[in-house]
Amino acid sequence: MSSDWEFKADFSNVAAAGMGSAPTEECYVTVKVFNSEVRDTQRGDKRCILRCMVTEGPQANAVITDGMNFPTAENAERVLRYWKAMLLSLGIDRKALDKGEVKINGKTVLGRTGFIHFLPAPEGGYSSVRWLTKDQFTMLTKGAEPAAPAVVKKKAAPAPEPKVEAAPEPIVEAAPEADEADPLGFLTL
Repeated sequence: MSSDWEFKADFSNVAAAGMGSAPTEECYVTVKVFNSEVRDTQRGDKRCILRCMVTEGPQANAVITDGMNFPTAENAERVLRYWKAMLLSLGIDRKALDKGEVKINGKTVLGRTGFIHFLPAPEGGYSSVRWLTKDQFTMLTKGAEPAAPAVVKKKAAPAPEPKVEAAPEPIVEAAPEADEADPLGFLTL
């Protein structure tokens, strides 16, 4: 037997064997996208599958898989919201996304770091992956303020309700009978 061997490899995007299972409990985690592929859904739509490795904390090295359908004319309004959340989480500039049509491919997301709120799959169901911006992640995990908090104006305290005393019951008297000759005869001048 010879131990005289060698090879070169890039292990930076490789999950170690046996360490790639998804977290077993709800968690907020930082992830790095290490794989992206396209699959067909049962309906025949194209779907992007992202594999992300948790990079720190007690869930480090766990692998979270998320999938998003590619936008079509029928689903674009709904589907693009999820894509935008994921892209913002991965550090893609909001201004660049808001300019108009952009080209996104697998290379756009590979190797990028993002932030996820993960819920494990209930029995017979699917896990839930919610992509968060760095500010959202920080707020939810450390209770810190976002990097650029919105200016909130305090409302003035409402004026106290004035106390209203009950008004006395009005005194209502029947009008005197009018003289048939002078319908306004009951008026005194």
